[in-house]
Amino acid sequence: DYLIEGEGEIAFLALLNALNTSCTPKQMRQIPALFHRDNGQVIHNERQDYIWDLDNIPFPAWDLINVNRYMNTYAEASSARKKTLMMITQRGCPFKCTFCNVFESWGYRFRKRSSENVLGEIDYLIENYGVEEIMFVDDNMTIDKKRMMEICEGLKSRPISWRVVNI
Repeated sequence: DYLIEGEGEIAFLALLNALNTSCTPKQMRQIPALFHRDNGQVIHNERQDYIWDLDNIPFPAWDLINVNRYMNTYAEASSARKKTLMMITQRGCPFKCTFCNVFESWGYRFRKRSSENVLGEIDYLIENYGVEEIMFVDDNMTIDKKRMMEICEGLKSRPISWRVVNI
């Protein structure tokens, strides 16, 4: 059993590589943010710093999954029953609301994908999968109002509807 705390893009890849190469317990201790067992003892490796430039993270490998299954699942939550996919465009929140624990995963510093990056992924989803609606699941999509307005302007010229579940 393994668990990766927080952002998983770097640590998960390192874990998969380790599992595919018969790594030693010492090597497992080098994988950031990993919880694992060594001789029955739970080991928690130290986390690394956050990913600061979210545009450097590639789009999800949609071609490796049954996208229609996801679109149909999310469409059930759409009043119009449109082909819907989720998208995250930012991480972190500078606020310290007592009811929220988002900082545990993403931290307190706001990090964002550029509006061009977000709209590029939306174009990809429309062109390749016929997506009709995007459900933004950011923790607080409106922190950077200028970026939000750029995304909204871009959405107006595309054949897609959208909704935000957290503001």
